[in-house]
Amino acid sequence: MMKPWPTHEDDSRPRQAKKYYHDIEGYNGRLDSIQAGWLSVKLRHLAKWNESRRALANSYHELFADAKDSLIVPVEAAWTKGVYHLYVCECKIAKRCKLTLRGWNCTGVHYPIPLHLQKAYEHLGYTRALPITERVAPKLFLCPCSLK
Repeated sequence: MMKPWPTHEDDSRPRQAKKYYHDIEGYNGRLDSIQAGWLSVKLRHLAKWNESRRALANSYHELFADAKDSLIVPVEAAWTKGVYHLYVCECKIAKRCKLTLRGWNCTGVHYPIPLHLQKAYEHLGYTRALPITERVAPKLFLCPCSLK
């Protein structure tokens, strides 16, 4: 059963037990007319923001070019043009990369616990492991892409 994330006005709903641990499935779907109006204003700037994030991603590519032995960075196919809402790197050796990435202002592990191992999704009844997901999840780190 899906439940909305608690608001300040309603503290009776279940909360996330601990960072990265999800007991219930949540969703966020609050788009009223004021937010829609503001979004229509922001959409005028989307192409410029996407180009700015692409430039930032290129800076990360250059910054991480010498770390190919320990870091896997996003790769774009020739026929694509990413917008880099997120810039997620995989550390081949997580302990070695962790301090380096934090020194570059990367925020840490993206999702260390795969969704199929979360309590919120026990009802799906996964009976077999997802070994690639489980191996990679604790090694994925985010680098900031916010333009603020």
